[in-house]
Amino acid sequence: MDDFQLTTIIAKAIGTCAIEHQGDALTISSEQATCVAKVIITALAQTGMAIAPCKTAADPD
Repeated sequence: MDDFQLTTIIAKAIGTCAIEHQGDALTISSEQATCVAKVIITALAQTGMAIAPCKTAADPD
């Protein structure tokens, strides 16, 4: 998984949250969601953390 894919996944989750909570004054554009996703990834990287795909039983070794 590259940074673009990870950013896209996080931004989509942020956008979904905004859609689900429209009545709660949580409005965010896709560009803003992407920006937030990049900041999250950067913050994780700066602390030595990373997000990686989980291995499943179907994944080859």
